[in-house]
Amino acid sequence: MVEWEDELFYEVFYFLDKEDTAARSYAEEAVAVMRGRDETTKELVPADLKEIIFSKEILENKNFQKKVLRTLYKSLNLDLSPPLLYLLNKLEEQLFGDKATIVLGVEDSIFYRTVYVIIAMNYFYLIPDRSRWFIFGGGFLTLAVLLGFKVEEAMKISVDESVNFYNRRDLCLDLAAFMAQNETEISYSEADVSKKEGIAIKELIKQFRNYCKNNFSGGNLLNFLNEPYVVQNFRLGDKEVARVILELYVHLINGFFIVPDGDFEALNKKIKEMEEPEKALTPVSKSVVVTKSPARVSDFSQVKKYIERKYIKGLDGQFENIEGVFEELIRFATEREEQEIAELFYFDEKEDKFKWTI
Repeated sequence: MVEWEDELFYEVFYFLDKEDTAARSYAEEAVAVMRGRDETTKELVPADLKEIIFSKEILENKNFQKKVLRTLYKSLNLDLSPPLLYLLNKLEEQLFGDKATIVLGVEDSIFYRTVYVIIAMNYFYLIPDRSRWFIFGGGFLTLAVLLGFKVEEAMKISVDESVNFYNRRDLCLDLAAFMAQNETEISYSEADVSKKEGIAIKELIKQFRNYCKNNFSGGNLLNFLNEPYVVQNFRLGDKEVARVILELYVHLINGFFIVPDGDFEALNKKIKEMEEPEKALTPVSKSVVVTKSPARVSDFSQVKKYIERKYIKGLDGQFENIEGVFEELIRFATEREEQEIAELFYFDEKEDKFKWTI
C-alpha cells in the first residue's frame, strides 16, 4: 500500500493492530477492493445511491460494504464530493438520525460510523449546518479526534468560507452550544459499547467553565487538565482527547476562529461596529477591520462558496432548495446594497438548469 492508502485503511479499520499478521492480510484484500482490482465490486454511482433505500439487510451485506469502501477510495482520490455527500446524507437520515429505525451489530455500526466521519471531516466545509450540529453534539466528534482528524483545521476552513460576520460568529457559537450538551463520554469505546467509563463532554465543559470563571486561556486549560479531580476521570490516552475537545470548545467561544489569533477585544469591537446602523455587513478581514467596499469579483466568489457550502445538491448537480438559494442571495444583495449579488444565479433555458454567472 502507498502511504495514503495505508492511512485510509486504518481510518476505516482503526481497531485493527498494524503489527498483526491477520490484519495485514485483511488489509491487502481491502486495498484490492479499494483499487478496483476486484472485478465483482464496483463503486456506487449517483444512480445507485438514488435508488437504494437502506435496510438492515443491505447495510449488513459485505458486498455492499465493499462497494462503499470502493466509493470512498475513488471519490477521495479524485475529489468527487457529490457521491460521498449524498451517502453521508442518507446515512445520517436513515441510520443515525432521530427517526432512524435500523439497528446494526457492533461491527457493522462501527464501519458506517467511521465512513460517516471520514466523509464529514474531508468535506466539513461543504456539509450543511445540521450535519455539523449532529457531529458536534454526539459521539462522532470524539471518533473524529480518535481517528486523528484535525477538527480545528476543518473548522477554520469552514468559518473562512463565510462571507457574513454574523454567520461566522453564529456558526461557532452554535457548535459550542451543541458541544456543551454532548453526552458522549470521553472514555467511550467504539469497540465495546457496553463499557462507558469516565466523564461526559458536557460535564467536562461545565467543570472547565466553573474552573476558568470565563478566563478561557491556554494556561487555564492546562492547569484544569492536571487537577486531580479531573485526571481521575480518564483512562490512558483519554486526557489528550479531552484536551483537544476542550481546546476546540475554547476556540469556538473566544473568537479564535472568527478573528485573527482569537483577539476577543477586536471581536467585541467588530460586533459593536456591526450593530451601528451606518455600518454595512462585510466579510471579516484577515488583518484589519473593514467597512463597506465596492463590489468585487472576489466578494461574489465568497458568496458563491457560502451558498455551495450551505445548500445540498441533488444527484443532478442542482440545488435541492432552489428557493432558499434565491432568498439567500436576495438577502445578501439587500444587506450589502449590491443588486448584482441577486443576479449571480439564474436559469439557463437552453441547458434547462440553474447556473452561476461566475
